[in-house]
Amino acid sequence: MFLTQSYTPLTFNQNKLHKPIITKLKEQNKDNLMNIIFYGNNGTGKYTLSQLLLESIFGSTIYKRKYYNDKPNYVYSNVHYEVYLSRTYDKPELKQFVTDLSSNKNIMTDYNNIILIKNAHYLDKDITHFIKILIEQDAPITFILIYNTTSFLPSLFKHMFLEIRVPNIKKNELYELITLICAGENIEMSKLQMDELIQLTDTNISLILLNIQFFKQTHTFLSYSNKQIDDILELVYEKKNENILKIRENIYSLTSKNFNKSFLIKYALKKVLSKLTCDQKKMELITEVSEIDLNLKSSYKDLIHVEYFFILLMKYIE
Repeated sequence: MFLTQSYTPLTFNQNKLHKPIITKLKEQNKDNLMNIIFYGNNGTGKYTLSQLLLESIFGSTIYKRKYYNDKPNYVYSNVHYEVYLSRTYDKPELKQFVTDLSSNKNIMTDYNNIILIKNAHYLDKDITHFIKILIEQDAPITFILIYNTTSFLPSLFKHMFLEIRVPNIKKNELYELITLICAGENIEMSKLQMDELIQLTDTNISLILLNIQFFKQTHTFLSYSNKQIDDILELVYEKKNENILKIRENIYSLTSKNFNKSFLIKYALKKVLSKLTCDQKKMELITEVSEIDLNLKSSYKDLIHVEYFFILLMKYIE
């Protein structure tokens, strides 16, 4: 199991970070849940905090999610919906989705439909204005928006949302977290190595967990950002042939840095598998990737296999 799964808190009590924010979130309940904006840098824990808030109000059922109409960027539980926006998201589709949710309460909870939008900084002015109108009309929908940058916070949302800034994690908290994980995973890591890890990841929690897992296997840290891999995957998700050249360029950009290619494939494969709903497709993909990984280890032309891996993923994206 990936450390990101093992050490991501599922309840307020399990959480070790952002305690002042947790105290503020505990003031929210089913009777007074506000529209909320979480904003801050990548990897500060914004999405996790949103999940902890929903869990505290509705229970662990929020983690039992399915794909909505087989769309990999739309998921739902009995009590809420989540949308993951990319740069090229379908704007009419999102607007229709929000319109449908705002027409009636959730019959499972007899409460507003709750929609959480990740990468909300990609929302255009038309949709933000549409959201504003729904809130003014007191439609039965509650918004939780996650912004990775403060510069895109819409001024028209002022006073309509509870705005929660999620700052970078303090170093002393990161030391405690890394020490806790290393103890649980039987990893020996010196204080100097912890300093290197924190500096390398720019206090990004997700990247810290990824690096600790890599360190457990190799005793070294990753020298690239998982954001670069995610950028390649964004191109994969679009399933456009014209993106193949961009994918190739990004792969070769990564190869100029020292990184473990097998670990890269495992990271990207996990991301894509989480988006697939068909078990048969998952098994077929795993089988093909196993062969690629084998060829990667036995061939000196390893970049060709990495390139083929990402192009193969395009075939499997639903």
